[in-house]
Amino acid sequence: NNVVLDYFYIPSIGSFKQNVSQFSYIGKLAYDYDKIAGFDATVRRDASSRFNNTNKWGTFWAVGGFVNLTKSLFEKSDNVNDIKLRGSYGTTGNDRIGTTYYSGLSRPFDLFNTGQGYNGSVGLFPSQIGNPDLQWEFTKKANIGVDFALLNNKLTGTFDVYKNVTEKLFIGRPNTAISGGFNSNPFVGFTTIDANVGSLQNKGIEAQLTYKIVNNDNVFWSISANGSFNESEITSLPGSEPNANDEIILDGTERSPEAVGHAFNEFYAVRWAGVNPANGRPLYLDRAGNVTEQYSLDNRVFLGKSTVPKYQGGFSTAFSYKGFSLDAFFSFAAEVYRNNGTLGVAEDPGLIGIANVTRDLLTAWRQPGDITAIPALNTGSTRNLLTDRYLEDASYLRLKNISIGYELTESLLKKSPFTSVRVYLQGENLLTWTKWRGLDPEFDPNRPNDFFSFPNSRIFTLGLDVKL
Repeated sequence: NNVVLDYFYIPSIGSFKQNVSQFSYIGKLAYDYDKIAGFDATVRRDASSRFNNTNKWGTFWAVGGFVNLTKSLFEKSDNVNDIKLRGSYGTTGNDRIGTTYYSGLSRPFDLFNTGQGYNGSVGLFPSQIGNPDLQWEFTKKANIGVDFALLNNKLTGTFDVYKNVTEKLFIGRPNTAISGGFNSNPFVGFTTIDANVGSLQNKGIEAQLTYKIVNNDNVFWSISANGSFNESEITSLPGSEPNANDEIILDGTERSPEAVGHAFNEFYAVRWAGVNPANGRPLYLDRAGNVTEQYSLDNRVFLGKSTVPKYQGGFSTAFSYKGFSLDAFFSFAAEVYRNNGTLGVAEDPGLIGIANVTRDLLTAWRQPGDITAIPALNTGSTRNLLTDRYLEDASYLRLKNISIGYELTESLLKKSPFTSVRVYLQGENLLTWTKWRGLDPEFDPNRPNDFFSFPNSRIFTLGLDVKL
């Protein structure tokens, strides 16, 4: 007899509920003297459910003022239409302990889980060591700026200089690995505990400009640009001195260090030195800069490269002639770096026959004297080693959006029920100029490693806007 077993695929579902709340008192005082000068002051008191009752409240405040130079010091003219100076100083708070809105809600509390205990019995073990002292992250912000309109309002823009100092950072404080943990293994413990430690400084410049080249009844054409320059620096950490070698390790895997005097999210790795042409083995630099075939975590150094771009912004143009219109927007980021884990997989000789690999493996070292970037295939995989071999420049310039449209004239709509009809064709992410060899250089700075991250889609849209 044949026995037929039918297995039905029944998808599993699940759900859970998380609550997060914030309660605020806000007060504001503002004064404006005939748009010549003015000031405002705000104060707020916030309570967050992310902290325990002792630390849930935070008080934050800000003051700012402005003076219009074209109304107080000199008269307007055709070349100088408006100049306004402004400044502000204040404080803000951050209660987002984790990287997403609902992450980190239980960090102040001890958590436990069940597992196998002595002699196969069910046991209760700690799954998280909470920190009841967690409190608001605190940022002091100072800003000086100018708003202006020149050349009969053809040229308008803003210019700002800022400095932000963030204290009580949410950082994983190192903890002994023998603290105990789930599965009752005393040697697999909690290597970090969430805490408020250290401070971070960001300072930079932001600017925005718009110039109307043509502006009459039939033709309008303008160009705009905005950009920013930002430098970040860790200014204090417990037990760390400027440029010291005893860096604080944040995530317990020795892959995300921060140290005083260095940028936030700066890479810390062994430097890759290529391939030895004599034997095809990988080469590295030791901490002193000498070439060696021996890989060691002791040779890690800060590389001066961060996931946070120093320069970013965009520029655009808007053009219209009667009913026709053309709009385009470009975005860019520069001096930003990312680990290309996708390329590391494609160049891994150990994955030949298992996964798709790059044709660059055909250039791997074969005999003494070969000059190549690919080690001999029998030297094994290096992609999981903590090196800068796949640390690449992720700077880019991208045609982010372009749109061409036509709006029907009133004469064509006279006998129709429509008051406005516009047809347009729009494209997004059409062109990208970059040295990055991965799928997409544009990424979240909180994800320094690209491992087959889904790229931004190239989108084409044909649309029709109708008003009745």
